[in-house]
Amino acid sequence: MNRWLTATATATLLLCVLMAGCRRGGAGAPPQPTAQAQPATQAQLPQIPPALKLPTYAMPDPNGYVVLQELAEEYEFDSGDPAYDILSELRESGREPTDDEAAMLQQTVTKYADALARLDEALDMEWLYPDHATPATLHPELHAARFLGRLLLMQAAVARHRGNAGEALGAATDALRLAVKLPRGGESYARLTAVAIESMAFGAIGPVIADGLLTDEQLNGLRAQLDSLDGQGVPLRETIAIDYEVQGPRSLELSAAKLWELVGGPSRALLPRLPGANRAVDEFVLPRLPDLMQYDAAIAELSERPFYEVRAQVPTLPTSLAASAMVLGPISDRVLVGAAAQEARWRGMRVMISLQLHVNKAGRYPDGLAELGLSDDVLTDPFTGDPLLYRRDGDSYILYSAGEDGQDSGGVPGSKPGTDLMLWNGGNDRAGA
Repeated sequence: MNRWLTATATATLLLCVLMAGCRRGGAGAPPQPTAQAQPATQAQLPQIPPALKLPTYAMPDPNGYVVLQELAEEYEFDSGDPAYDILSELRESGREPTDDEAAMLQQTVTKYADALARLDEALDMEWLYPDHATPATLHPELHAARFLGRLLLMQAAVARHRGNAGEALGAATDALRLAVKLPRGGESYARLTAVAIESMAFGAIGPVIADGLLTDEQLNGLRAQLDSLDGQGVPLRETIAIDYEVQGPRSLELSAAKLWELVGGPSRALLPRLPGANRAVDEFVLPRLPDLMQYDAAIAELSERPFYEVRAQVPTLPTSLAASAMVLGPISDRVLVGAAAQEARWRGMRVMISLQLHVNKAGRYPDGLAELGLSDDVLTDPFTGDPLLYRRDGDSYILYSAGEDGQDSGGVPGSKPGTDLMLWNGGNDRAGA
């Protein structure tokens, strides 16, 4: 979240540099948005392209998102808790916790047991955040969701440390359920919360599968749950559209009021120093908004097709729109790459389940994925259209995607050209990040 706020503040500063007339103001309390010049009216805003329009939703009752709001208000989720850092270090290193670390993780889980119990009930509800939500009002829920997701992963780590594979799987899968419920907060919200929690959940589920302690019934149950959760996910097109239809220019308008809400928190101190911010938005962003909308609409349309089919069609964000995109929402061609990577992870989990079922029956991993009898929908690499890449490695295996460049680099993990997206590396005992 801090990186996102920094990027937004940087974009705001850039806008003011581009607009003559920005100057440093005096000290004092930040002016309220109503004291600024009048914002752009709805009549001035270009019409939103069809690809950026949301379906009509009925607000669910009960609404699980309301429970998340309540938890964010009632609890002080302290990300400075030592257990928070322990979990991060364990994820980065791939090692198991020591007895002392497991005890610290359990202490934090116990501290928030009531919050986790209420979250558990909410995960069975439909989630949809209220129309009036904005980036500023979402920040408390964003923090709460990330902390709650980590609490579940702490619970999973402790259970695995104790040899309780079923409990570890349940907690990690609950974290995945939370991630699936979250994306209706716009693209930034989805990346900062849903995608982050989802990736960590897969990183926790993979080792539990590979430990070989789950029964066939548990593995088949996990596969059924993955199929169900994958079907509940919010399409990327809708996630992008939320930035326009709910928390984008239509609801917040192009004004200093929008910047006031976007910057938020302690960074609001910037506003007294940016008296030209209102004019920067109205005069710099507004003329470029139609082109930005068309660019985002093109990305939204491409998001409905496999990445390997649209790779050559993905437009690059023009430099002239970069600052505008920062203010309105950081949509870019990178969201398509990120969505393809997440889809590869979902498929990788299903393949891992089938590999373990094969071991349970045959006592060894297969020589190739074709022996598993899986459908093309599961085996296909979203980046290439070919099967995911696999090879046996002693008593374990390596499973990976060719990644963004579409080339098999032999299982070299990374995110740059010449590397691959690692889904499981038995030698490292953990799924790729």
